[in-house]
Amino acid sequence: MREVTLGGAMTVAAAAGLGAGQISESATSTADSVDGVDEVSGGGESSGKESKSLWRRYSLLRFTVVGTANTVLFFLLYLLLQWLIGDVSHGKTLAWGLAWTFECIISHFMHRRWTFHSDSVVLHSLSMTTIIYTVTMFTSSLTFDLLVYRFAVDHYLAWWLNVSAWGLVDYWVISRYAFPEWTREQEWRRSDAE
Repeated sequence: MREVTLGGAMTVAAAAGLGAGQISESATSTADSVDGVDEVSGGGESSGKESKSLWRRYSLLRFTVVGTANTVLFFLLYLLLQWLIGDVSHGKTLAWGLAWTFECIISHFMHRRWTFHSDSVVLHSLSMTTIIYTVTMFTSSLTFDLLVYRFAVDHYLAWWLNVSAWGLVDYWVISRYAFPEWTREQEWRRSDAE
């Protein structure tokens, strides 16, 4: 677990940290620019600097923000496809799988640009995310189908449970295989070096 202290008063724990031991750092002790844009400091206020530091250091935070936008789009696609498909046998699962597929393509490019700031070859990251998303599409569709049709969980609740669980799995696998240059340890070192 990685621990970051904000201004000495509040602690934010990034539970997805897979590094050995806990690391405690002040969020205010980072570089003054984010993504090449110089930060304008306003007379001793450091809250903007702290939030940019968290954004810069933690790909899980960026993944969550970008993933939330992707999730909203995914949900809208799911609703549209569910309406178009109608009430056929396992129609909700079909809508889930199709919406997942469309959103994964969009998601790859959003995560490539904003989450991992990747400069790797597009063919590599797209082929890896395609493999990862294909596997998780089938397995998440299976768990969705089990929740809705086997255990009679409301499909909206099953949708949110499934998205939450598989979102964490996707982050872990994508960050290590599709964008391997952005593992947590490498990202931490890169941030410190800048």
